[in-house]
Amino acid sequence: MLRVTFPEYMYEGGELNPITVTEISLETDFVLHHLTMLVNAEAWGEPNIGKKEIQGVIMARVLHRKFPSTIMKVIYQKGQFDGIGSKYFKYTESTYQLVKKWYLEKYVSDYLFFHNPCTSTDSKHLRWVARKYPNTYFIQNHIFHGKQ
Repeated sequence: MLRVTFPEYMYEGGELNPITVTEISLETDFVLHHLTMLVNAEAWGEPNIGKKEIQGVIMARVLHRKFPSTIMKVIYQKGQFDGIGSKYFKYTESTYQLVKKWYLEKYVSDYLFFHNPCTSTDSKHLRWVARKYPNTYFIQNHIFHGKQ
């Protein structure tokens, strides 16, 4: 059974129902801070549409059976994101507000992978992803693969 962690959902009458959210929990705020840092690191200098799609890929992975089922586990899954630990892996209030907005809108990308061919370091992995997931979508410097 797949367990998905979206803190702003709750069980009512045996069903998972969205809660109308005006404020978020401390747990969610903590998660969104980390998501903000990853979006900043992976989409530094990109337009907001690129940032949104990168966040959407993270959310798509949370919902996909082949990836971890929480945002934090997806973010810190070994070998997935080059931006972790980079000088751009930092919090900014402007990106946080966008990340929070998209999270509350429940935005999920159609894609499971992305890369920036100018900065990607694992060419073998990139060729594998391109072969396995040939459908691509381009936003500025990023290529999105793995349409679901």
